[in-house]
Parts: sequence; C-alpha cells; structure tokens
Amino acid sequence: MNKWTKDLGLKLASVLVALVLFVYVQSQANLNGRKSVTYKVRLLGENPKGFKVSWKPATVTTTAEGSPDDINTLTALLKRDSTEPNKLIAYLELGNLSEGTTGTFDYQVRIQRQDEYPELHLSWSRPDHVSVTIEPEITLAKPVVLERANLPRGYSLKQAGITPDSVNITGTKEAVSRVAEVRALIDLKDYKPGAQYPKTHVDVLDSRMVPVPPTEVVVDPETVSVIPVLVDAGARQRNLLVSPVWSGEPAFGYKVKSYSISPNQVLVTGDPDALNAVVSLETQAVDIKGASADLVRHVQLKPKDGIDAPRRSIKVTVRIVPDPTAQAAKPPATTPAKPPAQ
Repeated sequence: MNKWTKDLGLKLASVLVALVLFVYVQSQANLNGRKSVTYKVRLLGENPKGFKVSWKPATVTTTAEGSPDDINTLTALLKRDSTEPNKLIAYLELGNLSEGTTGTFDYQVRIQRQDEYPELHLSWSRPDHVSVTIEPEITLAKPVVLERANLPRGYSLKQAGITPDSVNITGTKEAVSRVAEVRALIDLKDYKPGAQYPKTHVDVLDSRMVPVPPTEVVVDPETVSVIPVLVDAGARQRNLLVSPVWSGEPAFGYKVKSYSISPNQVLVTGDPDALNAVVSLETQAVDIKGASADLVRHVQLKPKDGIDAPRRSIKVTVRIVPDPTAQAAKPPATTPAKPPAQ
C-alpha cells in the first residue's frame, strides 16, 4: 500500500479537526470586543526632595480584550470609576534618587485598576513607556513687594507691614532665575482704617511682569499678612510725568539716540506741599553701561518723601546707535616701529 494512502481516513479526519478548530478560534477572536482605557500618569508618593520631576505624555492608554458581555460590563464599571479621580491612574515609581540622578529616562508605568475587575475575563495590553525628566531643584528667598490698587477717599498709605516679608521660591535653576519680583497686591478701596486686612496671595513675576507658571516654581508661603497704616493727611492726587535716571554710559563709539517710557505718567497721592514741589517722578537707575545695541529695562518708581506712588514696573526702551563723532575722534591704530638694521 502506498505510504500516502496508508491511514488516509485518519489523516483526513485530523486535517478536518484542525480546520474546524482554526475556524472556531478565529470566529471567537472576531466576536471578542476591545475597550481602550486612558489613565492619567502620576508619581507614586511625594516628589523626591531636591529634584524637579516631569514627564511626557501626561496620559497612557491600554486596551482590554474580552467577550462582548465582559467589555460592556467593563465600560459600565469604568464610567462608575471615572467619577472618582484616584481610581483611573497610572503610577510612576522612581525609588530613591541619588544626587547625580539627572537627565531624561524611559519609565514603565504601573496600572492599579486593571486587577480590580476579577469577575471579568479580560486580557490587557501593556501601556507605553513615558519619558521622565529629572532635574535638580534650588530654593531662593525673595522679598515681597507690596502694591496697592486703591485708597479710601481722604486717606493716604503711610506704611504697611508684611509678614513674612520674604518667601521661598523652589524650582529648577533656570525657572528660579526667571523670577524677578514677588508681589502682594492689596486693594484698599473699601478698607476701613484699623480693621484687619485678609491674607493676601503673592504673585511670582518675571522681568516682563508676567506671572511665572505655578507648574515651574513652588512658593512657600503662598500668602502673606498685610497691616496697612492709613493717615488722613488732606492728601490729594496729581498726574506726574515719569523721568528716567540713567546709570553708566554706552560703549565707546555709541550714544543714546532716543528712549521711550511706558507708562510715561502715573497718578500719585500725597501731601499738597510735596506734590507742588515736583514736576516729575524719577525712576530707579536705568543701567546702560557698555551698551552697544538697543535695550529694554524694567525699573521701579522712586517717589520723594510725602508722595505715594503705585508699585509698578516702568518699561524703558533705549535706542543705541553708533556715534560718528566719537568714532572719528578715535586715535588710529599704530604699528610699532621696527628697530634699525645692524
């Protein structure tokens, strides 16, 4: 008997069974449903002391596969759990970071909720890695500058105590270096002299007086206590032009062609005699030493005694151009004389 025809019936039966099983498995796979679940990535535990940790992306997605009934049940459970912010979360576990652990690394996230549906027969895909950046942090103390928005009619602000008078700014070296001023704004329009003023939130500003995002720096404390001292001094108000005070000279061969100030005048309050004695309001020194190109400076006002000016930044834009007169007067370069031939 030919070896190909030997046990032919058994061979055909085996092929038929295999084919039936393949078709069944495929049909079951096609019947399975899928559900994608997005998790917000968080750090397990507290942020490591002395380090700034950030990661991308902010969320990861896994996919559950199972029977249509299990997928429908999972969808209902996820809808229930979505109302609780701490349930659908992916965790990053960094462990103990040493002093030299800085840079960008790939981390596998852990999903807490996947095993909390034991009644469902599901298979889950592994979530993607996230890119974690670890940077060293520094802390710097900055004084709190007080700015008031309004005054009660007939009163002037003599002084104001701030407690604490400085706050700690924590973040990466680059972020902390951007902080130019910490400001506490008080509105005294409806304030009754002698009353307790509410806690005041402090604003962290860069050199353009734009807030530094709270995701970049941490402020401690975030609020300060202010004790305003108002006096009824028969004060009145007056608009004064802003006059810049210069410090230094441009680089040799350059000069100040023009400048602009924004705002160029401010409304001040003070004693009538003090207001009558001035025609303008000076700024703090605007440094132009060694300048050879246009520059922008942000400075504060410097009012005289008896005048109350708002604490605000004055933008001074200075146009620096070559000075032909100075360049023409520059002595020509000389070449050292050669010694006579021997």
